Amino acid sequence: QIEELIEADLKEEENEDALFEEYTLLANARELLTQSSQALEEVDVARQCSTKIQNTLQVMEKYALDLKEASKMIKEAQLLFEEMQIALQSFQAKLESDPGRFLYLEEHLRLLDHLKKKYGQNPLKRRKEMEDELEAIENLDEREEGLKKALIAAKKDTAAEARFLRETRTKGAAELEQKLSMALKKLNIQAAKIKIQVLPAMRTKTGEDEVIFYLRANKGEQEVSVRESSSGGELSRLLFALKIVLAEKERPKTMIFDEIDANVGGETARLIGEQLKKLGISRQVLCITHFPQVARQGDHHICVSKSENKERTEGQIKMLSKKEREVELLRMLGG
Repeated sequence: QIEELIEADLKEEENEDALFEEYTLLANARELLTQSSQALEEVDVARQCSTKIQNTLQVMEKYALDLKEASKMIKEAQLLFEEMQIALQSFQAKLESDPGRFLYLEEHLRLLDHLKKKYGQNPLKRRKEMEDELEAIENLDEREEGLKKALIAAKKDTAAEARFLRETRTKGAAELEQKLSMALKKLNIQAAKIKIQVLPAMRTKTGEDEVIFYLRANKGEQEVSVRESSSGGELSRLLFALKIVLAEKERPKTMIFDEIDANVGGETARLIGEQLKKLGISRQVLCITHFPQVARQGDHHICVSKSENKERTEGQIKMLSKKEREVELLRMLGG
């Protein structure tokens, strides 16, 4: 296929519309030559008549000065007739200059039409694409070797990054174990001990480690996998403790807790409330809770309720005053 396009020898500067216009002109050359010859004869007659008119006006100018303008116009007309003669003669020469040009254009336009049907509206562009594809195929071995080297280098780099990530995680795990254990003790798990294992795993975009959290909730027990054995209350407190520890490092401006006190008892809820209050000293904390022990720690109390009418259920949100807050806390305490 590419040989066909190379043999066609298309040029970027070729304008198909201009070629077709020239082809149409040459296709009607015989008729145009006849018409242009007739036009030349008529222009010559007109030029001769204008010469006679000019001579007459020159004689009349001697007695009528206002004919000077007419004499000037006839001179200009003569010049126009001469330019018309030159243009028509040039046009005839163009039609007669190259008898083989018409055959070339006819064949070339037919070839263009064939190539466009076969390769699309821009055969020259397609030729360049095919040449690039051919070059890529011819250099396939070289490219393959280059890709192999790049892959080896990439594997080496990612392996180094994975080792660094594991070392960082292992070091961070030891620090996080201590901080989480302390945070859980403040949340009413007095014997809490967290153990974090960083184990080898298949490489993914996050590294080649599996991180497993273990929790000992009661004295004398073994650490067990949080994912497999922890209760709902333990999970709630562990998640909250993790949020507290990470907040010291990340320092978010706003923290949102949605029933972080779920599955815990009243004393634990009080401790969670106190921790939330501490968090709120340096940032905005929003907490959704059903525990009065938690709600009473907030600087503001927003009551969310719902009511039903005949057609639908509607929700209401209200900022409580001091007196309204006391009433709401008593309601929450009473269930």
